[in-house]
Amino acid sequence: PTGTDLTTDGGRTWRTVDTGSYDTVDCTADLGCWAAGEQGRVARLER
Repeated sequence: PTGTDLTTDGGRTWRTVDTGSYDTVDCTADLGCWAAGEQGRVARLER
């Protein structure tokens, strides 16, 4: 598998959000999520 996928329905369906990979994701109470990966890769996911 390659890239990063996201589900919003408990895993029934998935969609690709990035072709790179991330090692960790953390979300806040307002559903803003930050992801971090190799070589300083950082992304913010917003709903």
